[in-house]
Parts: sequence; structure tokens; C-alpha cells
Amino acid sequence: LPSSFIGQNYAFRPYFEDAMREGLGRFYGVGNTTGETGYFLAAPVREGSPDHRPIGAVAVKINLDSFEATLSRSGDTVLLVDRHGVIFLSSVPAWQYRTVEPITPELNAHLEATRQYYRKQITPLPLRPEVPAFLKLVGRLPEGAQLVRVGDRINATRYLLVSRELIEPDWELMYLTPVDPVMSAARSATVAAAFAFAFA
Repeated sequence: LPSSFIGQNYAFRPYFEDAMREGLGRFYGVGNTTGETGYFLAAPVREGSPDHRPIGAVAVKINLDSFEATLSRSGDTVLLVDRHGVIFLSSVPAWQYRTVEPITPELNAHLEATRQYYRKQITPLPLRPEVPAFLKLVGRLPEGAQLVRVGDRINATRYLLVSRELIEPDWELMYLTPVDPVMSAARSATVAAAFAFAFA
């Protein structure tokens, strides 16, 4: 079928190289031909028996649109980040194809060589650790959590960020919970308690 792309050269894709060299290739990216995102799985095609050298590779592309739609409807702030720090799936559409770290020349070169996010403009997300003074107000954080702010200094939103590394395929799951509503409720409770104590 026209959608099979037989005869086209995808040797620049890491999933092809990994399949030929290691026996299995995995890769998330934007389709170079279709422009559609997906998760690619590739395995070598061998000449004769399984021990013979690979003469090519077969690849299957899994569409993750339904998963992304589920994230958006969840109401939670969830990010999937690749090993280069690029947010490739997000419940916040405006954050997709942003990076959680500054973009380096090495990252630019890698993205150009693999065309992983073909024709997508990759820009940094203004995500920074919270200032020490605010951390003192919050107290001790759960293990593996950190306070961050997203946005500029005037319009920043503070989040409690919890992240977990996924064993395969070198992705990181980030879950962000806004902390400003919690802090506001805590301040209100403190003021109410102070008034109640003064009245008593």
C-alpha cells in the first residue's frame, strides 16, 4: 500500500540502526513522510535462518493519539519526557515539544540528524526550581519531589513536581500539582485561627 513506504530510506532513524545492530529498535517521533506522531518498533529481517545477517528491518508504528487525548481530558498535569529532555506528550498542549532544560548545540544536532520531531519547533519550557525562600515556607518535601515554577517571575505558577523514570524506553513521567491553591488555603486557615484565638 502507499502507506507501507516500501523502498524509502529510513536509515537515519535510530529504530532502524538499533534493529540492525541489537535486534530491536524503539523510537518515538514525528513521521518523516506523514507528519503524524507515533511510537515505532522495529525488528531485523534476516536472510535464511535467525542466525544469519540482517538484510533489512520491518517497522510498526503505534499511534498514541488516544492516549494523548486521555491525558488532556484527565485534568491532571502530566508530561512524558524523552531522554533528551523533550516533552513529547503532555496534558497541556502548549507544553508539547518544549524542553525541560536549556537547548544545547548537541541536542539540536541530534534532532536534526534523526528528524525525531520533524518540522516541529523545539523551544525551552520556562520551568525552574523554586527559590529557597519559598521552600522554607513549605517545609520538607516527599522523597523524589521538588518545587518548581513555570512561567516568568510575574506570572509564574508554582507546582509540586514528582517524576519517575520509566525503564523502557528511557522516558521520564512527570506529574505536576499546583501548590498556590494549597498555600492560599493554608494562609486562610492560619488567619481564621488567629482571629478565633484573638476573639477567645
